[in-house]
Amino acid sequence: MMTFGDERRRAIRWEKRRLRLGDCEPRCERCGFGDFRALSKIRAPRSQQTRTLCANDRLRLRPLQAAARTAKLGRFAQAGYDDPCCFRCHESDLRTLELHHLAAEANSSLTVPLCGNCHAMVSDQQEDLPLDLRLRDPERRPLALQAAFNFGLAILTGFIGIDSANATEMAFWAIITAALIAWGVWDIAADTDFAARFGADYSVGVPATVPR
Repeated sequence: MMTFGDERRRAIRWEKRRLRLGDCEPRCERCGFGDFRALSKIRAPRSQQTRTLCANDRLRLRPLQAAARTAKLGRFAQAGYDDPCCFRCHESDLRTLELHHLAAEANSSLTVPLCGNCHAMVSDQQEDLPLDLRLRDPERRPLALQAAFNFGLAILTGFIGIDSANATEMAFWAIITAALIAWGVWDIAADTDFAARFGADYSVGVPATVPR
């Protein structure tokens, strides 16, 4: 699993989620999916009983009417995905698909389709981004925006590496992931250094293209 950021903070976050599920090794009661980051307790209608479901099975409980289906397909098409499926696992059930903000919504409107399970896991890893990159900041400079993009892309390539069928592919994606993280770290360090040397508005007037 590709991780970066504060390991202690992550361990506390994960332990809290396991405690909420009430199981050290929880699994979806419908499909057996076992990554706790995508699991939640669901209370049955008009009942005190709860069951553990993954995000995909939770989303499948909601029927998708024709109008809602058309509207959802329209949102994906507007984002550039006419025939959407999960970028990571290729799940194509429209009920489970969501648009994930690659660089966190605070930094870019660029999205990729993910199923509920993959979205939950990817979003969990985004919580390990440097805190200021997850908060909205209209004054954020281009290098910091680029760092958020590189970190977000690294999370996806990290998952691709985990899912790779052979050691060569896994090593390739691990190198790409490490390079993107290093690039993001350099972006933040450079932004901090330039701001200290030349002032907080050092990037004003620089024709830098950032993902939007």
